[in-house]
Amino acid sequence: MPHVRPVLRLSYVKLSIGFATLLSLSGSLAAYASEERMENKWVVDYQDEESVWASVNGKVTHGDRLRLRLHKSDCSSAQAITTVLSHINVEDQLQDGYLLNGAFMENRADFEILFTTPFFDQGSLTWVELGRGDVDAFLGLLTSQSDISFRILDGDDYKSTEHFTVPLNRWATEGLIQAVDEAKEICSQL
Repeated sequence: MPHVRPVLRLSYVKLSIGFATLLSLSGSLAAYASEERMENKWVVDYQDEESVWASVNGKVTHGDRLRLRLHKSDCSSAQAITTVLSHINVEDQLQDGYLLNGAFMENRADFEILFTTPFFDQGSLTWVELGRGDVDAFLGLLTSQSDISFRILDGDDYKSTEHFTVPLNRWATEGLIQAVDEAKEICSQL
């Protein structure tokens, strides 16, 4: 596996991906959208003063996008983030910073829960970091197979299917390189 850190434990992540950003990513307050979201195609779909995001919809759970975030402090690095929807509220059970056992592109590791928010009346949306590292290393990893994949595996103190309705997702690679190249260009101008 290329040098991509599978776990991040820095507290500033929660601050940089706050509630306003969540609303922005949903499209309601987007500061910048270079392209309309397209089915199974990577696009640059969000930018603010600090970062630019490229993302693609999920093939299993459509709304659980895979996102690559490039921050203006280092446009050659990316943070991979996804969300995992649950029809039960896991907000009190799996706290911020909790490490999930999982497999990203068939590489087993622990993945940090950044935060969990309520989703409608009974569910929750959990933001999970899949890694952080050199953007070109990410591209090598993500384009090594026809689909990008992530699966939450059972841990010592939890069963994935008891906490997550669909503990797996897959994403397309179409447009990935072009979207990341565009994101790097935009990032360098922030």
